[in-house]
Amino acid sequence: MIDTIRHIAIIPDGNRRWAKERGLPAIEGHRQGLMRFTELASALRDLGIPYGTFFAFSTENSHRPPEEVAYLMDLFTEFASANLMKLKADGVAVSIIGDTSAAPQKLKDLFIELKGISQDAQPSFHLAIAFNYGGRDEILRAVARAFAKGHTVVDSALLSQYLDAPHFPDPDLIIRTGKVKRLSHFLTWQSIYSELYFTDTYFPDFDRAKLLLAIEDFEARERRFGK
Repeated sequence: MIDTIRHIAIIPDGNRRWAKERGLPAIEGHRQGLMRFTELASALRDLGIPYGTFFAFSTENSHRPPEEVAYLMDLFTEFASANLMKLKADGVAVSIIGDTSAAPQKLKDLFIELKGISQDAQPSFHLAIAFNYGGRDEILRAVARAFAKGHTVVDSALLSQYLDAPHFPDPDLIIRTGKVKRLSHFLTWQSIYSELYFTDTYFPDFDRAKLLLAIEDFEARERRFGK
């Protein structure tokens, strides 16, 4: 069990490049990546890390080829439908962060059902899935929520209460796979003192053993939080 980390967030990059290097269609890379997501979410829970966040679909991803976006929506719907009862049985509380208004209706219904399951659970693990998500968009949503509640002045403490998943602590560690070394507006507000770990490994190949390597790297660091 790992007690030095409360929250790990993962940017699962490289699905399409993984597929291209193997002569496979991009959609196969996404399918393999989703299978890896399931493994890693279970690994985080088994390691005793109580919070995990995965970047599933960014606001920019909607500009990809329409057939790829449609396939991703079908894949997300298939996954959510197949895993609803398993998540409940495992005591997982699921939060969807991002703007779900543009999701297909069946997927939106599943998101609502996931939220209902989470409210009934005594969670052993909190899982956030960032869907149609952008960090700046989340901040704007938080400000709008605060104003809608009658606040006229918004400070840092107040804004944090109106984020998409305000019960999540800031991530201790953010991992990005796939060779790219940037955060791409992931958890913009929450990541100010997160430790960053970048790996050349594409997400479909980022298994539990590689997750443990990232955690070992984190544990060897000295966190100073600007002091």
